[in-house]
Amino acid sequence: MAATKRARGSAFDQLLAARRKGVEDAFPSKATLVIAGVTYDQAKLDSKLEALLTMYEQVDQLREAYRKAVADRDAQSQATETFVTQLDGGLKAYFGGDTATLAKFGIAQRKQPTPMTAEERLQRKTKLQETRKLRHTMGSRQKQAVKSEGEPTITVATPLVAAPAANDAVESNTPASPIAPAVKSA
Repeated sequence: MAATKRARGSAFDQLLAARRKGVEDAFPSKATLVIAGVTYDQAKLDSKLEALLTMYEQVDQLREAYRKAVADRDAQSQATETFVTQLDGGLKAYFGGDTATLAKFGIAQRKQPTPMTAEERLQRKTKLQETRKLRHTMGSRQKQAVKSEGEPTITVATPLVAAPAANDAVESNTPASPIAPAVKSA
């Protein structure tokens, strides 16, 4: 059976291993086979298959090592980011505002905000005032100006309680219902 699929992965490794085992077990030692103009005996065929199988196994090993290295890197990414952030802070503190020196470390200069136009400043101030009005936000002097006028009137109302029935023999020292809370009116 000829291999028509592309040679990839462990399935092809298994195919090569099966061919090699067949050469070792079933191919006669004195027989020869011509493949692509090259004559192979059992020993030569076995060594060729072994070399091809080794090449595929090395790729599998390197792929697994790569996966492990990526997993190790990903596990350390948070610590690495924290270290780089702290390093940047230390370098900025050490060199101050010297942007030319910081640029040598790959630290870009902080972008300065573009100055606002007069129209943008007016729009910002109006929006701020409207927000404060909607939220009833006042400054400390505005709060001092707000005072209650007059004396508050307090009314206490007690609910009407039905008279106990004549055949009730049990007396109680507790009121029948709680007293209503005081109501404050202006």
